[in-house]
Amino acid sequence: MGFYSGRDGELYVADVKAAKVQSWSFSSSMAVLETTSLGDTDRTLESGVRSYSGSARLFYYVETPGSGANSNLNALLTSAIKTGGSAGDGDNDPSTAVVLKMRMTTGSTDVRDIQFSVFITGVSMNSAVGEVALRRDTLQSALQTKLDPYDVNTSTKRFSVDHSSGSLITGDEVEIETADGSTLELVSGHSYPDGKWFINVDQVGGIRLFDSFAKAIEGLTANALTLVAPSSAKDILIRTRNERFRHVAGVREFEMTTSREQVDLTNLGDEFRNQYEAGLISGQGSMTCIWEHDYDTGDRANEYGTDPEFPFYLAQLLVRTQQGSDFDGLFYIYRDPDNSKKNVFYEANCIITNIAVTVSVTEVIETRIEFVTNGVIGLKTGDTPGYLLQENSDKILQENQSRILLEQV
Repeated sequence: MGFYSGRDGELYVADVKAAKVQSWSFSSSMAVLETTSLGDTDRTLESGVRSYSGSARLFYYVETPGSGANSNLNALLTSAIKTGGSAGDGDNDPSTAVVLKMRMTTGSTDVRDIQFSVFITGVSMNSAVGEVALRRDTLQSALQTKLDPYDVNTSTKRFSVDHSSGSLITGDEVEIETADGSTLELVSGHSYPDGKWFINVDQVGGIRLFDSFAKAIEGLTANALTLVAPSSAKDILIRTRNERFRHVAGVREFEMTTSREQVDLTNLGDEFRNQYEAGLISGQGSMTCIWEHDYDTGDRANEYGTDPEFPFYLAQLLVRTQQGSDFDGLFYIYRDPDNSKKNVFYEANCIITNIAVTVSVTEVIETRIEFVTNGVIGLKTGDTPGYLLQENSDKILQENQSRILLEQV
């Protein structure tokens, strides 16, 4: 017995397979003609007119952004929406029919089609202006461990160290240095006591080094840096150096709630209740995201670059044992890509408290991330803050240990 699921479904528009279809459905009905006569003891009917209706949900998608190519919805939109001669023109071309083919297939030989010639009766397009960006947390203290020659496998470009499990996550930017200041013998051609790279951690804790975040997320051995085995065991220090905000891919919606505690100052004999006006402020929120864990270069460009974070990273944070499950978040209520001065966003350090993954036969896999805020919650406008950095990307501090904002320079 064979069952079909959403992965077996396809939608064709005018014999062209539509890209990025989320779901489709159709229903049929038939009117009946009453033929019951006076004196009949049972009701009789004749078949009447049949009708069909349906709907489909598609992501607005262009194969090559910026190329001027039509979207995957072009045939559907142009069949229902006709251009007029001028503004307010009420006499335009009539809507045209389009052929839709709904297909269930499990291979080239098992194809089941239902084909209709249809009129598009309604089109709804939604666009959100919000966005979520996060910055990975940095280890509060260095991971102290030992790098032995037998820990490095040069043929697979992979090495391992003790105590890394629960501290390091794929995509982290790490700084590795020797404890005694001697040359770090690890990366081929690197003759310094320290170095900074992006890491990919495999299922058994093996680490590969890469020169970019995107390559680290992808994790291909061919793109990994060539390693050399150290001449002797070395004590090393590993620190995460995550300074950049990256937007979270596939966010459908987010919610941020702030509240202030009430402190009752009412005394015996008072006729009215008194409240302290400056109780503690706390925040909590949630995000709903399309589940993604694999890197797909494409239309990810924004002010954070083309390298997005994935909900999978947030799920990993929840089970990280050594460092905790916190991250720095920017939650955009409004973001103008052409004028960042108009941006409105919450900024907060967040701790993930719950992750739920929903797998449905009719929808894409979604994940819901719930979090609470830790410390200051800011509702800000304009540009996101930038800091003055050294060549190694460390922040330059003032005498009071606060960071120097670029606006102060």
